Amino acid sequence: MGELEETKLLFLSLPFHESRESMCIINSTVSDAFHDDLLRADEAFITSSTRNVVPVTKIDGKEIGAGIPGAVTKRLGKLFVEYQEKV
Repeated sequence: MGELEETKLLFLSLPFHESRESMCIINSTVSDAFHDDLLRADEAFITSSTRNVVPVTKIDGKEIGAGIPGAVTKRLGKLFVEYQEKV
């Protein structure tokens, strides 16, 4: 995989509920400006100890980026699995 020209990272810790079908943020409030930033993201993902790296392709029914998992998300997911296999 080639180098990424520019990557802007935003880290956010929010409580969420997880089921087999979806992950939902619970009891959280984000500002309208922050919400707009999320919707303009090229890609997004959630990490957890039980599901590793999970792509986020929609927020409030609106597609994030191309609406599919992005290159950074895929790469982090692969690296996480490789790490787990070593430990």
